[in-house]
Amino acid sequence: MNRVLLQFWEESERGYGVRPDGASLHIDIIAYNEYIQNIYKNRDSENVPNEYDRIVGEVIESLVSNDIYSILLSENSLRLSQHQLNNLIKLKEVVTNAD
Repeated sequence: MNRVLLQFWEESERGYGVRPDGASLHIDIIAYNEYIQNIYKNRDSENVPNEYDRIVGEVIESLVSNDIYSILLSENSLRLSQHQLNNLIKLKEVVTNAD
């Protein structure tokens, strides 16, 4: 298992509320900061869209399998949908301190 950073996300949709929206994995804090800046750089704080995602809580140190780590070595960051995250946690391919 390899140490990486994990950030949980949630989706907010007008008329439907808030729901979990998976997580992002990052090879290091530099990749994490770049990913977050890229997500938020085009957002207009005065005009809230009908649907958007946002981070939940603080970034946490987690463990991932060698296969996922090899992807992160080439991509730096990886976004997982909620069902992908759930499956990887059940398969112990991703282990968080919350598990």
